Amino acid sequence: MTAPAAPWQYHVYRPAMTLAGGLFPAVKARRSGTAPYPQRFTALRGLLPADVRHVASAAPRGTIWVHGVSVGEALAAAPLIRWWQTEGFADVPMVFSTTTNGGYKLATSKLPEGTPVTFFPFDAPGPMSRFFDGLRPRILVLYETELWPNLIHEAVRRDIPILLANARISDRTARPPAVAAPLIRWMLQQFTAIKPQSALDERRLKTFGVRDEQLLPVGNVKFDAAGTPLGPEERALARGRLGIAADAPVFVAGSTHPGEEVPVLQALEQVRLAKRQLVAFLAPRHLERLPEVIALLQERQITYRLLSDLQVHGPRVEDPPTILVDTLGDLVSLYGIADCAFVGGSLIPRGGHNLLEPAAQGCPVLHGPSVENFRAIAELLTMNEVAQLVTAESLAHHMREILGDTWQRQQMREKLLTTVDAHRGATSALGEWLKSRCEATS
Repeated sequence: MTAPAAPWQYHVYRPAMTLAGGLFPAVKARRSGTAPYPQRFTALRGLLPADVRHVASAAPRGTIWVHGVSVGEALAAAPLIRWWQTEGFADVPMVFSTTTNGGYKLATSKLPEGTPVTFFPFDAPGPMSRFFDGLRPRILVLYETELWPNLIHEAVRRDIPILLANARISDRTARPPAVAAPLIRWMLQQFTAIKPQSALDERRLKTFGVRDEQLLPVGNVKFDAAGTPLGPEERALARGRLGIAADAPVFVAGSTHPGEEVPVLQALEQVRLAKRQLVAFLAPRHLERLPEVIALLQERQITYRLLSDLQVHGPRVEDPPTILVDTLGDLVSLYGIADCAFVGGSLIPRGGHNLLEPAAQGCPVLHGPSVENFRAIAELLTMNEVAQLVTAESLAHHMREILGDTWQRQQMREKLLTTVDAHRGATSALGEWLKSRCEATS
């Protein structure tokens, strides 16, 4: 089938990005937040860092370029990279790129050892072409909603297969402005294969003209990336390292945003009237908000300890029962020791965050009404009665219910683990597809 011609929107986008390409990389690299990565400026201009360039130049059959925008996508890509290192072709290495500082930091520390990591280039013709020249990708793998017109155009121009893994079409993308719809439609039709997260995403993809032959069976790789639950001994050891008593209830508020910490802290105050031993971990989604959250804790006269300090110096006799999480990559392990968790980005209209992280640890899940980004997962967990919709006003009530009933928690834990295990396997399916494409283009 002949590929559809690019719409007029692309012919406006391309020169506009060419003009912006000279200035934007420098501005973006300077606005790098709390971590001034020089690698970011290099990559934005389309130049590979030395270590990635070395891996790419030494690969006789090219590389597989895997791209995920931030922390969540880096975690989702980890099982595929791990699978490829053991089941794939050693002479076709995977290289991971990301857009954000948080994604880069987590990828360099949490992806399988030996994975080359780089920032993503600016989506202008010049930087993108240079990046392709240096990386020599044999296949391009994009995660979830990473639709970049010049990236996709360059891959198609070079006849490089493109896989959209864990494809998600958000409510906003499903109803784009009229001027943007043809460009989205054109980009989606360029993919060699697309693996939707859910049946809803598959239906939405088809409204953009995605063909049946492009679609792989529905499957969400985040079930594979969610990790395995801590066993009883591991859980006890992890609690002990943090100075948490074996019988102390533990609550984790993960990935919170502005407007959510206050209801969480109010709920904690109410629950602690009956459960004075309650240990709570508060994990803001963005670490640059730590000063804001610290000011909030001080305003409410809540004593706290930083998780990084607890990890380095160990527990103290009179540790406060509130721990502020100021580290990256520890949230999943905290869910593993928790008895109940609230997942943020859901009490406010942000679309929610990954409910599977606590679910895969067998930790009962609470979330607010805004779960558009994880609707299929929220519906699955709710249908199995292992996730609970809460409001700011009802959060304390649901916390008390779960933390006060050991039998109920154990029942929820067993259901959670069974539900998550039943939906694993999407990663190996992606890996097998990549192997078949590599063999077909040898």
